[in-house]
Amino acid sequence: MSTPASSTGASGRTRHRTHHRPVLYSAEKFERHEGGMDPAAREEAAHASARILLMRGRGTDEQMTERLVSFTDDYGIEMLAELWSHASAHSLPGALWRMYWLRDVVHRSPRGVSRAFELGMAEDYRSHVVAGVPDPPSAEEVVRTIDKILAGLYTGDMDIAMERCAAFAHVVALGIRADYARSAGQDGAVPGSHEVKREAVERRARLPRQAQQMEQIAHDLEAVAAQLRAQGVRVEVDHSDDRFGKKIRNASKDKIPFTLIAGGEDVEAGAVSFRLRDGSQHNGIVVDRAVELIAAHIEQRNNADQIDGLDEA
Repeated sequence: MSTPASSTGASGRTRHRTHHRPVLYSAEKFERHEGGMDPAAREEAAHASARILLMRGRGTDEQMTERLVSFTDDYGIEMLAELWSHASAHSLPGALWRMYWLRDVVHRSPRGVSRAFELGMAEDYRSHVVAGVPDPPSAEEVVRTIDKILAGLYTGDMDIAMERCAAFAHVVALGIRADYARSAGQDGAVPGSHEVKREAVERRARLPRQAQQMEQIAHDLEAVAAQLRAQGVRVEVDHSDDRFGKKIRNASKDKIPFTLIAGGEDVEAGAVSFRLRDGSQHNGIVVDRAVELIAAHIEQRNNADQIDGLDEA
């Protein structure tokens, strides 16, 4: 049953309107009603696309890579960025979205970002960036690195790339705050028309928010970089057509601590063979056990060539 309600208009007359019950959809109508993407499916797609993008060129599922490349060719990297934007800030897709955002800011306001970077570099920026990170990269270097990552062509260490992008964001944020402090009390001194002065006031009012955004982006990227480093294991797969012997020699020349060999028999048994830097080899180590041994070796910060417990594995 509906109930009337009254309201008074500008003329003073009382108008009556009727409240209606909400429409009750049948099960069939709900089935036909299109909603947004399922959050769980969206999260899974974000993580999967991020992993494939970073593994492209390092050896991964060729069919999945082709599907991702086809998707980005058809819809652009912007669609993937939209997918990543819903992911947790401290996740791989979340970090990729923040790098995409940083790249977009540089493209949209190259002069403003360059000015902020210069001002930030003139401040005590070293106390704001992660210890051990070299001098923060320029806007041009950041854009080049992010472009490579988004194109699936980056082969460096992602934790280092994220920390360098974070260092750049810290410096830009520092420069924005310096600009805000310098412009204090100068609103009336801006030359030009009333419109120009108003725009200058509005621009200054936006600076604290912009600096806060940059700082948050930097902290999020540093958090993901720390997670990647905390995992402690960096793996590179040699998918070349070289024979095993040459692959092993190449790994030895590159000072790779542990070379894991997976021949036909190893694959069938779910195992790997360890080749150590001293030339010794241990065969038939079950994969799960191999991971445990390597993780324990790293956690102990052991720099010896031998792995404790490998002989008993």
